[in-house]
Amino acid sequence: MDQSNDIILRERREASISGVLDVLSFDDRQIEAETSGGTLILQGEELKIDGLDKEKGSLRVLGRIDRLAYVEAKKKKGFSLWEALKK
Repeated sequence: MDQSNDIILRERREASISGVLDVLSFDDRQIEAETSGGTLILQGEELKIDGLDKEKGSLRVLGRIDRLAYVEAKKKKGFSLWEALKK
């Protein structure tokens, strides 16, 4: 099943994301989600997951959202997410 990957950002305080396959990691400053469009990183302050529906592929995030970025996973030993984010 091919899902579209859409992001709706409301006033940098709420993000609604479709096409979400899984949440890989999260804390109050960063959320990493695997989407049909690739790995998505949300960064900010006081982030929290307000809703996750893996069946529908939807994710809702609240907090101050400062950055949204897609990262490509390098296929080599010793991959560093930090190195991918610095690009």
